[in-house]
Amino acid sequence: MTASYRGDTSGVQSGSRSAPSRAALRLHREDCRVGQARGDLGDLGTAALLERDKTWYEERLPILQDRVRDRLDQLSNRLGDADWLDEAFSAGDLLMVTVLRRLTASGILETYPDLSAYVAGGEARPAYKRAFDAQLAVFTAASTN
Repeated sequence: MTASYRGDTSGVQSGSRSAPSRAALRLHREDCRVGQARGDLGDLGTAALLERDKTWYEERLPILQDRVRDRLDQLSNRLGDADWLDEAFSAGDLLMVTVLRRLTASGILETYPDLSAYVAGGEARPAYKRAFDAQLAVFTAASTN
């Protein structure tokens, strides 16, 4: 899945980017990466939840796992030796860490020490903790009503 930006570009001069527009472009690129990873990881999670009882599940699972590994290879290469996807911790990292946590039960992430460290570093960030706690509060409130 590939996302494209179709928003308002009025007032943006060709060939020049202000600091806010550079930041918006970086965020857009990170959102595209997260969206691509989320799709493949989501397929794996959906299969585990909804298709496990199907006769073809065991045949499909390695295909899904290979697609996830391809995405993780790309992400690992993109990350390189850096701590974060873009020079400093960003919203893209916040989202990507959340997406990667979906792999915990599969054990696939453990085969990528750099990405495991990336997730651990993201989870340790105060911004991540605040976002996670806020989301947990919403789910807890909804489940008690």
